[in-house]
Amino acid sequence: KQWYQRRVAITAGREVQKVTQLDRDPSSGTAIQEISFWLNLERALRNIQEKCDSVDVTLTLEVLRLGRRFHVTVKFDTDTGLKSALETVNDYQNLMKDFPLNDLLSATDLVTIKISLVAIFTHLKKIRTTKYPIQRALKLIEAISKDLTNQLLKVLGTRRLMHITFDEFEKTMVLAHNVFQTWDDEYEKVNQLLREISRRKKEKGTDATLR
Repeated sequence: KQWYQRRVAITAGREVQKVTQLDRDPSSGTAIQEISFWLNLERALRNIQEKCDSVDVTLTLEVLRLGRRFHVTVKFDTDTGLKSALETVNDYQNLMKDFPLNDLLSATDLVTIKISLVAIFTHLKKIRTTKYPIQRALKLIEAISKDLTNQLLKVLGTRRLMHITFDEFEKTMVLAHNVFQTWDDEYEKVNQLLREISRRKKEKGTDATLR
């Protein structure tokens, strides 16, 4: 009986570990994929935590403890990395939750794009309250810049620039310039914040580039 329970605990621990060690390359894909990754991982880890707290699991681990199979129970508690993974995703939720990216992705005009950029960069400042790595944040901003480029091409592609009047063309160019100027201004503010966070972490001896 204990042999079977020990095997179950070891197998379950390995399965949990597969989830806790999940990661993705933030330099690949889109910004929404990075955001969704952390939101989905948080839900998955909470689901695992609920199962680990269930009667069946707690009883199995308690039986193993009473049978002096401490190495199995200790490995299950420590090797899975569930606690630290939950702490990480919970911390990142401050940044990922309610990230206002959809307004940019669904924008149909240049004014809406400009407004959405201000909302996005304002939200990005929440990074000061998290441990989300600086290098990862820079890659996220790079992904957002690609989303911006794609959305600009979609919006401008509907304007038939070669067939509109010069006045309309000039107005469109002014609006486009305002979008780029907004990006430059807002990016500089956030970049300055990231440099400040990085400086503080270095002073504390903390690596700001992890994961």
